[in-house]
Amino acid sequence: MRAVLSETITSKEPSYVKNVNIHAYSEGENPFGGVYLVSSTTRFPVLSTFHGIKEPLVDPNPHASNWKVPSVRHVTWKAADGSTVGGVLELPHGYDAKKDGKLPLVVAIHGGPTTSTKNELSFDPHNGRLYFAAAGYAVLLPNYRGSTGYGDKFVTDLVGRENDIEVNDILAGIEHMVKEGIADEKRVAVMGWSNGGYLTNCLITLKDPKIAIRAASSGAGIVDTVAEWGFNDEPAYPIVFKKGLPWEQPEIYKKTSPTYQLGNVKTPTLIHVGGNDVRCPPGHSQMLYRALKENLKVPTELVQYPGEPHGLTKYRNRLAKMEWDLAWFDKYVKKAK
Repeated sequence: MRAVLSETITSKEPSYVKNVNIHAYSEGENPFGGVYLVSSTTRFPVLSTFHGIKEPLVDPNPHASNWKVPSVRHVTWKAADGSTVGGVLELPHGYDAKKDGKLPLVVAIHGGPTTSTKNELSFDPHNGRLYFAAAGYAVLLPNYRGSTGYGDKFVTDLVGRENDIEVNDILAGIEHMVKEGIADEKRVAVMGWSNGGYLTNCLITLKDPKIAIRAASSGAGIVDTVAEWGFNDEPAYPIVFKKGLPWEQPEIYKKTSPTYQLGNVKTPTLIHVGGNDVRCPPGHSQMLYRALKENLKVPTELVQYPGEPHGLTKYRNRLAKMEWDLAWFDKYVKKAK
């Protein structure tokens, strides 16, 4: 099998194969005659031939055929600079805006930044995909500037502009959800892991945002970008996106560090990190926790998972994270008046 990043079929094939994500496929002389692992917005991954997607060879999740899963669709909105930004919207099964009204909103931010959230049925414990929508939340998963899948310029626009252009993309997405009558502007939460945790930290440190963030879950998030360069196992990343080393671009490093805006935080924040994370070392999460707990007196908890690397690998830890996040959001967002 050859693994590939999830690619969306855009060929002029029958309509039933459009908007299908290919996760892996077998090599062969004719790629359209191979065997594929595919998924879509209405089906969990199945093993299929290209022309047999309607009737898969193997369905590893037959028990899910009757599940009332959340709806999943791609959405777009206009950013502050007029650019079109996209993302994925998950809504509770059977949601009707006219009948059910506005929902509490969870903004679940992907890592990377050079990756993206796919328009498909997918579980992910790090951002609660499907989990929060099944619990009654609208979930927006923004593919902000720097994300892949929208062209090279969409990625390179982020260089030298972190904690700026992509933050505004996300804020514009939140406002769009409110204007569409889907999200309740008084019940908004943000969360993310890795770069998504970093952007969560950026969002909660904004001074007097137009729409207040009522709760946050910061997972393995960077707080200080100089420390990121110094301790990250991939020092090339900050050098590229900050356009140089800390002493060459001190203003960019300062501007991109939430450290200097921590005094603005009013958002109850749940913090997660792996004890053996070398990509976003625990010191960042500990710094955030110290500022909120000891200095700002903002409701916060720090969960450090012993032995875990950058991503949570143990089932019990993945489940615990989702349950803690849901309880946190229910307390500070869903039940808020």
